[in-house]
Amino acid sequence: MSPRARFTTIAMCLLSLATAVSLCRRPAATAHAATAGTPVYAANGDLLPPSDYREWIYLTSGIDMSYSPKAMDTPDHSMFDNVFVNPAAWRSFVATGTWPDKTVMVLEVRGAKTRGSINQRGHFQDTEIMGFEVHVKDEARFPGKWAFFDFDSPHKNGTLIPTGAPCYTCHAAHAAVDTTFVQFYPTLLPIAKAKGTLSAAFLKDEEVAGANNLRSSTDSMKLITLDNALPWFGSVLIRLVGWSGDTGKQIQMVAFKKIKLRLQVRRFRSQVNE
Repeated sequence: MSPRARFTTIAMCLLSLATAVSLCRRPAATAHAATAGTPVYAANGDLLPPSDYREWIYLTSGIDMSYSPKAMDTPDHSMFDNVFVNPAAWRSFVATGTWPDKTVMVLEVRGAKTRGSINQRGHFQDTEIMGFEVHVKDEARFPGKWAFFDFDSPHKNGTLIPTGAPCYTCHAAHAAVDTTFVQFYPTLLPIAKAKGTLSAAFLKDEEVAGANNLRSSTDSMKLITLDNALPWFGSVLIRLVGWSGDTGKQIQMVAFKKIKLRLQVRRFRSQVNE
């Protein structure tokens, strides 16, 4: 090998070594929003998707839940909703009973299936995601501290839901803690009670619900008592008035059906008002 060729080879080796050292010393790339567990936004204000939310803290699952008294039953389209929160926010809630700034909560909606494998009864979750929303607390960014984002897919950016949407007013009026429905998170509700962080609006809802449940239970007991008393009252009525046979039985049943119907209507109205 000529001296020129030997020099060229040595120079190339040194250049490769210097490049490798430079790459090793270069700082690691900035973590994605989901990896960091904090909200990160695109230039247009959209929220970047938290791709690793399934590694966060699982809070609860519900099936066919609705907060509207006029909600329609859809037995052929049952859905599960799963809720996750970033670990740092969860640790802060456990310590304080409320949510810190930069809390990120994910609502994942999946279809409910009944037939599959060896299952014969009940429901299990489908692999398809039917809905995806994120609730973010960013005090410096949003006037109300919290904001909702809707996603077409867990892999696409989410768009901000306008503050005039019903979800904002509903959460503000009925949420147990800091505009979040902690009342449906079984591991966090006892903590909020112990820390004294339950909202006044939620406590008022609980008081009204308790009164309605008591009224409904009282009406149910009246129906049970009436059903048990029908044969006895009927025989006494027939003896006093002198009715007998089919005529007496028919008049007896008409009278008590009216009483029973009134109690049933009253119980239905109390359930609707809940």
